[in-house]
Amino acid sequence: TLRNELLVRRARNYTKTARRYEAFWMFFDLMTENPKDKQTEFFTYATFSNALQLNKAETAITVGRAYRSQFPQGDYYSDISMALVSTLQAGDADSAEYMQIAKDFLDGRPLDTASSNMLAVWAGHKMENGLFADIIQQCNSWLNLHQNPIFEDGLFYWRGISELQTSKFADAIQSFDSLLKQYPTSLYAEDGLLRKGAAQFYAQDFESARETLYSYTKKYPRGNALDQAYYFLGEVENLAGDYELALKHFKQADDITALQDIHDGAAFSMGKIYELLQRYQEMATHFK
Repeated sequence: TLRNELLVRRARNYTKTARRYEAFWMFFDLMTENPKDKQTEFFTYATFSNALQLNKAETAITVGRAYRSQFPQGDYYSDISMALVSTLQAGDADSAEYMQIAKDFLDGRPLDTASSNMLAVWAGHKMENGLFADIIQQCNSWLNLHQNPIFEDGLFYWRGISELQTSKFADAIQSFDSLLKQYPTSLYAEDGLLRKGAAQFYAQDFESARETLYSYTKKYPRGNALDQAYYFLGEVENLAGDYELALKHFKQADDITALQDIHDGAAFSMGKIYELLQRYQEMATHFK
C-alpha cells in the first residue's frame, strides 16, 4: 500500500541517519502488521539487523529464528543464520541450538560463502570441548557428502588438527598434505604447514619434519607459529647430533615466543645440551 511505502521510506531514512531505535520500531511494526506483504521478508531482515545494532539480543534471536523458519530460501538467509549463530554463541544460550544451525547449514549449503565461518564456529566449539573424534567423523562425512564444497580446506585442516591431537600422525600428515596441495592459498595453509611438520616429528620422520619446518621458516619469515617451527627444528637437530644448530634454533624460538610452554621447553633442552657438551659456565649463565 501507499502507506506502507511511505513508512518503508521513512524507516530507510532513519537507518541511513543512524536513528536505529526509530528504524527498529518502524520495521518491527511493518513486519508484524503485514505478514503476507511481498516485502515481509525485507521487513523481517531489517528488524533483525536493527535489533542487533541496538544490542537487543533476545529480540534479534526471536526474529532471526522466525526468518529462518519462514524464508528458508530467502535472500538474507545466510547473513541472518551467521549473525544468529554469533549472537547465540556470545550469549548464555545452550550451544546445542547454534551448533545444530551450523551443522544443518554445512549439510545443505556447500557453496555458500558463509559456510567457511560456520565451519570455524562448529569445529572451534568441538575443539574447545576435546571432541576430536566427532570432528574427524563429521569432516569425513562432509567430504563424502559434498563435491568440492567451498569449505573443503577447513575440513582437511580441522580433521588434521584432530588427528594430530589424538596421535593419528600418519592420518594428520595426509590431511595437511591434502590441504596444502589442493588449497595452497587457504587461510589455513600457514598453520597447516607447521602442523604437518609437527605431525612428521611426532611420527619420528625427522628428515621430512626438518624439510617441512625449514620450508615454513622460509615461506613465513614473520609467521604466527615461527616460534614453534624453530622449537621443533631445535628438537630435530638435537636428535641429529647437530648441537650448535639445535642451540641456535632453541634460542630463536625463545627470543620470539610468547608461549610459556615454548620458553620452558627451549630452556630445558638448551640446558641439557650445555650439560652434554660439558659447557658448564654457559649452562650456569643460561639458567640465571
